[in-house]
Amino acid sequence: MSSSTAWKKNCTDRVRLIGEIYFEYHRGTYTSQAAAKRGNRRSEELLHDVEFLAAAAVRLGAANYTFPTPELDRLWKLVLLLNQFHDISARIIHCAGL
Repeated sequence: MSSSTAWKKNCTDRVRLIGEIYFEYHRGTYTSQAAAKRGNRRSEELLHDVEFLAAAAVRLGAANYTFPTPELDRLWKLVLLLNQFHDISARIIHCAGL
């Protein structure tokens, strides 16, 4: 039996949700992945600080300094789009054993 067939067989008693999976009363709930979320938040804070300092350096006329737009853009995308994609950040697992 292929893994996709086994998955379908094991998940037949699950509720099928279509569309956005959002429950308004889940705001502020606890997570078992607090360290990952803390790390994600720390990454945001550090990138904010780096961007602020880079902007200040440009504004104050630091010699031979240009704002690192491509590198900051890459890092923001890495932090926000890859590390904090909703399924990764929440560690959502729909069926045991996957």
